[in-house]
Amino acid sequence: MKKGFTLVEMLIAVIIIALVTLTATMTYTNVMKGWREATDMVDKMQNADYAFHQIVAGIKSAYYPIDGQNDDNGRGLQLINGGDGEDESESDWIEWTKLGTAIIGNKLEASQTAHKVRLWIEEPRVHGEQGGLWVKTWNAALVNENASSYDEENVGDEFLFVPDVVGFDCKIQKDPASLENDGEPKWEETWDTSNAIPYRVKLTFRMKPTEEDKEPIPVMRVVTIPLWDVSQNPVSLSSESSRSASDKGGGGKGPQGPLSGGGPAR
Repeated sequence: MKKGFTLVEMLIAVIIIALVTLTATMTYTNVMKGWREATDMVDKMQNADYAFHQIVAGIKSAYYPIDGQNDDNGRGLQLINGGDGEDESESDWIEWTKLGTAIIGNKLEASQTAHKVRLWIEEPRVHGEQGGLWVKTWNAALVNENASSYDEENVGDEFLFVPDVVGFDCKIQKDPASLENDGEPKWEETWDTSNAIPYRVKLTFRMKPTEEDKEPIPVMRVVTIPLWDVSQNPVSLSSESSRSASDKGGGGKGPQGPLSGGGPAR
């Protein structure tokens, strides 16, 4: 005669099955959460890497007129130090003149000539646009020609470059001789010469973490700017013309070609 399961045995079996199911569900949930967080972080890092690639190219393509210190149009790099870049309210912004399609692409009119580029961090806007690293660009020549009627709010194009960047910090190495006692570059928070270019910049993005209670993730690049020496040693048009005329035997015309343009960095 076969003996059936007692009520106690059935209850134990149900409890065991429930515990196994709960454990498997929790394990699956944690694995999926970790996978989603890892995927999200990979996407953010790829966005940051793309942004840095474009910004590095843009800084290396800095434009500077070889007689640039003869005017006061802020052709060099400009830095507003907002703090250490831990969040939007403590972030820096930078602005410089460049050539080429880096950062802004080839669809904007400004990409066809020398243009200003400004980078800054902005919190999410009231009308629904995302916060993150924003770009503003405009035709530098047009602004200089129409400076008296220049309305910054209505000039140029601005767009969200990279979302999920919650902080931005920029530091400056003024020249190759600006070193610490141990020989490492001396990084400074301010750059007061808006009509010249520093030797190097150190850019740090802080990416929004995947979890609210985590700290932002810093991503950093150091860029050497090729036109630093041009901005530090601008050519005098009058002296250059005189020298060129003298080289030609005197009385000749001045140098031909675009002396007002430094050209893209190579």
